[in-house]
Amino acid sequence: MRRLLIGGLLAAACSGEPGEQGEDGARGRAGESAVIDVRNASSDECPAGGEVVTIGVGSDLEEVVLCDGEDGEDGAPGEPGEDGAKGAPGPAGPPGTEAAAVSDPVVAAQHCLAAIDDSVTIDYWFREFQSGDVWASALIYDGAFSASNSNYYGATQEDVATAPVQLAFDLQGPGFGGRWVIGMYRDDLTMVITYVDSDLLAGLSTWSIDAANMTCATAEL
Repeated sequence: MRRLLIGGLLAAACSGEPGEQGEDGARGRAGESAVIDVRNASSDECPAGGEVVTIGVGSDLEEVVLCDGEDGEDGAPGEPGEDGAKGAPGPAGPPGTEAAAVSDPVVAAQHCLAAIDDSVTIDYWFREFQSGDVWASALIYDGAFSASNSNYYGATQEDVATAPVQLAFDLQGPGFGGRWVIGMYRDDLTMVITYVDSDLLAGLSTWSIDAANMTCATAEL
């Protein structure tokens, strides 16, 4: 009982009245602004393009470079798509102008058949037009092989006088490279023939066959 009483007296002696409120402290420093800035990256920074982001507080800043990736290789071509629906027909165009008539009638036409050494037969046709142009065709055959060709000559073109036709045909058989040049003087129907072949002693042979030694007929105009 005595101990409790003494403890209560000590507690009362140590608890004083609250003191007066102290003065306010000094005002603190203002906070610094945060910085966030974004700009396009230069080609040196990002060759394929990108952005540079600047972040920080006050003067304590840091740049972060964000570059785009390089273009990858093209993929394999895709399968063709289905055809689209057919469009509606467009409007009819205006009628065209009538073409001018071109007249160059045939004034002479002959077909002659000649034989060489009783083994080679040559057919030669020509059509001469009013303008002086000439179309010519030749056929050569030996009973086993044949070759044909044709040519067209303008009125002022070289060799129009005989209108020669060239043929590849070897008397020794295919593959030996013989070459024929067959033409005709149209005024007297004389056929002129040249055969070039390295197998020949002289390298070539020539023939001049007049109308009396050929079978000639006027071709259809």
